[in-house]
Amino acid sequence: EQREKELEHYENVKKRHLKNQELAQLIKSRENNEIDTKNYLIKKKEINDLIFSYSYFLKGTQFENWGSSTE
Repeated sequence: EQREKELEHYENVKKRHLKNQELAQLIKSRENNEIDTKNYLIKKKEINDLIFSYSYFLKGTQFENWGSSTE
């Protein structure tokens, strides 16, 4: 059961890392006027909500800071 929990945490770290990359790409797209403001704001909120939820599940675990935007 512990192994399953660690695997679940690792998967959340991976998802959070990918969402941080997606957010960085979205910001670049907006800076290059490749996406309009409305769609940018909608997509940014969706991504940030997912990042927050992954971070919430990882809080207090050894994986808390893995794959975060601060690394």
